[in-house]
Amino acid sequence: MSIFSNLDAIKEVDKSYYRMIIALVAGLGIVALIPVFFCIKSVALENTLAETARSLAPYQISSTRTNVPSEERLTYLSKQLNTFEEEYRSIKPAFSYTVTPFATPLDFKEQLFSTKQRLQDKARAAGIAFPEQYGMETYERRLPQEKELPELALYLSFFDEIYSALIALPAAAIHELSFGDVVEKPFSYNDTERYRLYTISVSFDASFHGIMTFFNALSSSPHLYAIDRCVIVHSEAENAKPGTLTATCTFHVFALQVSPGKKGAV
Repeated sequence: MSIFSNLDAIKEVDKSYYRMIIALVAGLGIVALIPVFFCIKSVALENTLAETARSLAPYQISSTRTNVPSEERLTYLSKQLNTFEEEYRSIKPAFSYTVTPFATPLDFKEQLFSTKQRLQDKARAAGIAFPEQYGMETYERRLPQEKELPELALYLSFFDEIYSALIALPAAAIHELSFGDVVEKPFSYNDTERYRLYTISVSFDASFHGIMTFFNALSSSPHLYAIDRCVIVHSEAENAKPGTLTATCTFHVFALQVSPGKKGAV
């Protein structure tokens, strides 16, 4: 075989490699935009509602006001505000999760061990080693406080959903899952409702198709996942199959914080 034949083969490999990178970037962009769309729409509606409410405020009729708008103008503004409020209410379910709170910290711990054991059994059957850092290991060593129970029910559902999706691929390896800081922000234009922004990081090995399948599983979840960042490189595992990639991703999950005292709401 001539040196020119070898160069042609190398060029073909390079072309295949670049095509895979382009497909990967395009796939990530499409999947990431699915949940982010809801967030952008919520912020836009929130701003529009606030502006419309402010535009109506000067026209509140009182005995001392003289700048009363025309009937046509008032009708138009009222209809516009109602339309925005209906759209605003329509996206709220995407931010709302109802969970069954645990009666006692011991009940939570029992459910944690039960969920972990079930996922470990599934991972073992799929030939996947269960990581030591799986996101909930802290609560194996201590009992949570009563006030933590509603939020821990949500964390447990994240843990179950993410691991179930990775095991179903199956992933070549699951390295770790961790939960980061929680940020609280206003949800409605009058600041009567607030939502929480949860941060979840996960690292795993899978094929390109497996990574895309995992993202698609999260995009169809009842939880509103949004990809914050994701680094994908070739796996450095000694026994990794050709084409195995390591994905290290950070997600945000949006959950509406409703008025205190409503059982099962976080």
